[in-house]
Amino acid sequence: MLFLLRYLFNVSLRRQITTCTSVVKDYNRFADLLFFGKQGVITDNDLEGQEKRLKHLNLVVNAVNLSSAT
Repeated sequence: MLFLLRYLFNVSLRRQITTCTSVVKDYNRFADLLFFGKQGVITDNDLEGQEKRLKHLNLVVNAVNLSSAT
């Protein structure tokens, strides 16, 4: 409840949260562009395999970001 009141009355806190949310949304949109196969849906029930796929996707996204930054 206290956080909600601070959020409502603190403009700089709202800006900071909005900025961070936008960065995460941009990252996820970029990851969606790089994700391939079955329209981005992981269909297998192997939790370990799902975790590996997501880690590999994050690795690819970070590698592309790094290569485009240099």
